[in-house]
Amino acid sequence: MSVERIKFEKDVYAAWWQYVRFGEEEAEIFNKDKRILEKIKLTEFQKMILQSDSSLTNQHLCRSKIKPETKKWEIPADLKNKKISFGGGEALVFSENFGDFKTAVRVQIFDPFLFTNDFGIDSLTSKINFQNGKS
Repeated sequence: MSVERIKFEKDVYAAWWQYVRFGEEEAEIFNKDKRILEKIKLTEFQKMILQSDSSLTNQHLCRSKIKPETKKWEIPADLKNKKISFGGGEALVFSENFGDFKTAVRVQIFDPFLFTNDFGIDSLTSKINFQNGKS
């Protein structure tokens, strides 16, 4: 799935690619005839996945084997009544008070793979943005 999220050299490659082969430092992207379209430098996340499962290295992995993500958010009861929006399965927005300030908090999951047993909460990072606006 990490290949689906890359910026391809040519936009049309996003539709044409059918296979990927991961090496040590780069991956090769192939069309349906297994002709190379382009090479990409591996991300740190891809390297981490390959280190945890060496059977993925130097194999032609087929795009058609990518399965849709079907998991659902498990929203704790105390947040259900604070929910503002639930956008497309990838983000949850809820209201929260921080001292005297009422704030909208957005939780975005970029890839649920991070929440499997292979990767734990200790490998997650977060980014907090504050915007002070008066209406």
